Amino acid sequence: MCTMRGFVHYEILVVLCSVLVAGYAACESGCGSSYDYSANIECLAEPLPPQYGGGIVENPTFDSGLNGWTAFGKGEIGIEKSKENKFIVATSRSLPNDSFSQNFHIKKDRPYTFSAWVQISEGKETVAAFLKIPDQESIVIGSVVAKSGCWSMLKGGFTIDQKMTAQLYFLSNNTRVELWLDNVSLKPFTKEQWSKQQKKSIEEVRKRKIRIHAYSREGKKLHGVNITINQTRPLFLLGCSTAKRILDIKAYQEWFTPRFTAASFNNEMKWYYTEELQNQENYTVLDGMISLLKNHRISIRGHNILWDKPNMNMDWVRNLTRQELLAAAVRRMGSLMSRYSGDIFQWDVVNENLHFSYYEDRLGPNASAMFYKIAQALDPQATMFLNEYSTLEKPLDMEAIPSKYVERIRQIRSFPGNENMVIGIGLQSHFKLRPNISYIRSSLDVLGATKMPIWLTEFDVIRGPQQVRKRKIRIHVYSREGKKLHGVNITINQTRPLFLLGCSTAKRILDIKAYQEWFTPRFTAASFNNEMKWYYTEELQNQENYTVLDGMISLLKNHRISIRGHNILWDKPNMNMDWVRNLTRQELLAAAVRRMGSLMSRYSGDIFQWDVVNENLHFSYYEDRLGPNASAMFYKIAQALDPQATMFLNEYSTLEKPLDMEAIPSKYVERIRQIRSFPGNENMVIGIGLQSHFILRPNISYIRSSLDVLGATKMPIWLTEFDVIRGPQQLIQFEEILREVYSHPAVEGMIIWSGWNSGCSEECIKVMKNRTERCLQICLTDNNFKNLPAGDLVDKLIQEWKTTNVQGFTNEHGVYEHRVFHGEYTAIFSHPPTSLNVTKQFNVTNDNTEPLDVKIYL
Repeated sequence: MCTMRGFVHYEILVVLCSVLVAGYAACESGCGSSYDYSANIECLAEPLPPQYGGGIVENPTFDSGLNGWTAFGKGEIGIEKSKENKFIVATSRSLPNDSFSQNFHIKKDRPYTFSAWVQISEGKETVAAFLKIPDQESIVIGSVVAKSGCWSMLKGGFTIDQKMTAQLYFLSNNTRVELWLDNVSLKPFTKEQWSKQQKKSIEEVRKRKIRIHAYSREGKKLHGVNITINQTRPLFLLGCSTAKRILDIKAYQEWFTPRFTAASFNNEMKWYYTEELQNQENYTVLDGMISLLKNHRISIRGHNILWDKPNMNMDWVRNLTRQELLAAAVRRMGSLMSRYSGDIFQWDVVNENLHFSYYEDRLGPNASAMFYKIAQALDPQATMFLNEYSTLEKPLDMEAIPSKYVERIRQIRSFPGNENMVIGIGLQSHFKLRPNISYIRSSLDVLGATKMPIWLTEFDVIRGPQQVRKRKIRIHVYSREGKKLHGVNITINQTRPLFLLGCSTAKRILDIKAYQEWFTPRFTAASFNNEMKWYYTEELQNQENYTVLDGMISLLKNHRISIRGHNILWDKPNMNMDWVRNLTRQELLAAAVRRMGSLMSRYSGDIFQWDVVNENLHFSYYEDRLGPNASAMFYKIAQALDPQATMFLNEYSTLEKPLDMEAIPSKYVERIRQIRSFPGNENMVIGIGLQSHFILRPNISYIRSSLDVLGATKMPIWLTEFDVIRGPQQLIQFEEILREVYSHPAVEGMIIWSGWNSGCSEECIKVMKNRTERCLQICLTDNNFKNLPAGDLVDKLIQEWKTTNVQGFTNEHGVYEHRVFHGEYTAIFSHPPTSLNVTKQFNVTNDNTEPLDVKIYL
């Protein structure tokens, strides 16, 4: 709203937003700040000077020869000269990472921006810069498509969550080429500097001064005119995707339409939705959605016309001949775009065109460029977009790095008739890994140098604890007669979480009252260190002894602690007793089945998870003795003996040692499939047990990615023996993993290994390199059962991940709402007008994301 009488000379700041990100050319000179937004996407005869004068890089221009630089790997390095410019060269390369390197002292949680100019001796190859992290996988900090004969700018960045010395090096998979490097820069910023630059950029890029001149009708300048200004629509559009259900739910419409200025559709515009069967188009849903959004002046993205991913095209499309496919694709474009021309302001023409090439493979290398030309002709007012994943969110995905995105734009624009086409840069931005903010900014700098519009088109972030572990409850309170009660006082307390956090224990818990009093109120799950293992219960053949085990199970059951059965059989040869290893094949089979029957029938109903064949990926004792299907058969027998429990695999290294190829996530998945392929096991739920003994520094990004892969099986995932090696960083790493695992939607619980034994003495704790059996890695409590720092951390998280003492009142509709952690609850209801005071129990499950309606009658 803007009200005035006449016109007035007046100065005021208003928001004037651009649809482009900050990297888009508006800050080519760095906005007068300490951060340099500039990037160069041309291949130059000579490199430009290093940004920030090289920052903290020693000898960034190589004017001092090799000073500060060393060879990385097995290649050789030297200094070359072009005209008056010196640069470093890596030759005689036999491995992709044979290159040059420099060490840097990296500060914790500082954003670093990196740039360098690279060239190769022949052809065109991707060159990536990496940072070697001690006791971890290296991380990529930037990459570029480098060429021979000219210099290309590589720009990237990183943030490290720990102070350390790290080593910069470079990688190119083509070992035949020489790597050339010049004018290197590494610049650190503090968080405050980084944030200050964001604010400064917003002021300069997203705002503009307006000068209002007010005159009377006679042309006289008017003083003292009162002016009120309100923005009615921003230039920077913030939108959200939606689906057909918006047509049916009025409340959804009322929530969506006032908030967002742009939208795209999840699936309703895709070809497989509008023409599932050949020549049977249906735009009914799409018509309704577009009409609804247009009525609220919401700009609509056309996602998408064609999709280059093969399996996203219908069977009937994939069965067409080359000529038929071309005709069908053009007809699809004409049908969709002519129908909605003028309604759509951006079109994703050929979706995911960097990762896939279905139309190129079928129709020729210029297929996509041709489709962009046709699309622009069909709707000349709209902007044609590429739309890709990984460019911002996965620096290691070399198929979609910024320079390859730039290269693809150039290829499309090189097609006759496309020379002046504006091609939008769509960045899907599905962040499943921890976002690398420094890398994101640098990537936007590079893409912004194209002067093309940039949009984040499908932005989301993997769910964390607040999304994964909580659910809204809606409590409806009625009188006995069914009348809604207003003003009912409600107090809610969680009595048991759905996510179980446990600890392993040993037989000494039976004898030490203080240990019991420390253990039982804290933990909701437990496993036993050794007391259930075969070598413990039947050390000598036919002499079983379950006395200790009976006592431990009874104790934990009395405190409602869920018990893991660790373990029934062990595939590691030397974990089987001598008498077992001396049995014949037939005797071994009989003994193993008898062991299963004896143990599982005794405790069926008491154990909720069984590690059936322990460490089945690394070892194969039973397979070697009894045949390749031995373990699969044991899982079938185990499920028959205790059908209510979940049968688990239990392995080490999957999360904690990425270099152990025996237990990588894909092999874990393969093993599950093998067991389920055995007759009778087809529908078996097989739990994924991840021991998680972190001796090396944890790689959080790798942990999350591995859990993503394993989570795709839809099988329950547990960390079963989790600990972290002792040292100065132990507590930090312990908390980091606990939080990461708790936030992952696929994980259902974890067991800490093992919390306490007599090795948790002050002397033992202080000796950081002591690896004796009695000196545990994780000590939660000392020998007096007083919490140590790790125990305090566990207690803090138990409280943080729990809903306690929530109080409120029902509204005029007799309803009270609150978002709570999944689990079991007790609620106390009091209603002073009726003197009612009632306690009720209810369970908040995770089987639905919709609010849980709880009806209470007082």
